[in-house]
Amino acid sequence: MKDAKDVEGRVELRRVRVLYTRISRDMVDRAALLLDTLIKDTQRKGCSWTVDDHNRTTVMFDGETVYVTLRERVTKVVKPPPPPEPKPKRRPTREPVLWLGPREVYVYSSTGELTLIAQEKPDVGSQTTWTDGKTGQLEDRLHLFCAGLTKLIGRMRTYRAHMEEWHRQREEEERIRRQAIMAAEHQRGLQLRLVENMEKWEKATRLRSFIEAVAAGAGSAEDDRDKVEAWLESRYARSMDSPSMPQGGSNVPCHPISGRSNESA
Repeated sequence: MKDAKDVEGRVELRRVRVLYTRISRDMVDRAALLLDTLIKDTQRKGCSWTVDDHNRTTVMFDGETVYVTLRERVTKVVKPPPPPEPKPKRRPTREPVLWLGPREVYVYSSTGELTLIAQEKPDVGSQTTWTDGKTGQLEDRLHLFCAGLTKLIGRMRTYRAHMEEWHRQREEEERIRRQAIMAAEHQRGLQLRLVENMEKWEKATRLRSFIEAVAAGAGSAEDDRDKVEAWLESRYARSMDSPSMPQGGSNVPCHPISGRSNESA
């Protein structure tokens, strides 16, 4: 304790594994007796006290871990500045000197007012406190510690359940959003394939119409009929190979010229 430093009026014990307190040197003896009494009384009621690796005091009660701190309220006043030094008659240099005035120094004083804090997490979260007051000191309220822990743990569990439900709803909303995006992408893909197939079908239809027109207007000469027939067969085979061509449409006869020749004969 003699080697400990004072930080803002409170004893700072960083390298010593002790119960976490924020008190002045004047309150060390009282704090030690108070915490010893509290620990012995609450251990009989099911509390398990430990000091973690960060020198935080933890209490295990009803399956939950709570952080406990004993803190003293200290006062802070500005220390009066020292009297100004006499100004020299003349400076050896003409360079301007920036003077911001003296830095404020604070003086911290012990008030002797202790507060016992039980908190969900270090310095954050729901908490319960017991403080010295006009009606009695903190020692007179130690028997209320376990009851206060029960209420605190109840609030912790309620908040935890609320957050779990909130996260569950967010995950469900995200799942629905992803499904909607996937469905929209699938629909766009179907529409794109439909447009492509329609374009292929229109192209095949125009080709069939052209083939039929050529077959209908072929000449009567034997050589012309043979050439036109060969050309029609190749073009018609290509149109039939198209996967998008409707199967129930009108078909061009494979040998339109031969049929005309038989009729004329």
